[in-house]
Amino acid sequence: MAVGGGSIYAVYKAFESKMRRAYLAWVAGLDTSEKWIAQMKVAEPELQAELLSKIDNRSLGISAREFLNALISLEPYIPSDPAASAYWELRRGFEEIERQRRSER
Repeated sequence: MAVGGGSIYAVYKAFESKMRRAYLAWVAGLDTSEKWIAQMKVAEPELQAELLSKIDNRSLGISAREFLNALISLEPYIPSDPAASAYWELRRGFEEIERQRRSER
């Protein structure tokens, strides 16, 4: 059965992913961008990498541009791997989103 051009399963998987991220942010007490940024600034690289992989703009309730700005502000606090690799991969992805958004205008 299709719903709006996609399967019910695809809708379920998208919802599940969004809810999982929101839950992780809530459990970690990182439900705002300010809390997430503060935690990222003091965390060890292993925890930083984990936080980068589990939190995104949607789980923090901010736009992709705001999340990119937060990432840029965190660059001096991401000194080494595994956090540095995760950081640059995530940042490149959000920079690409921003480039696409600008080209659509």
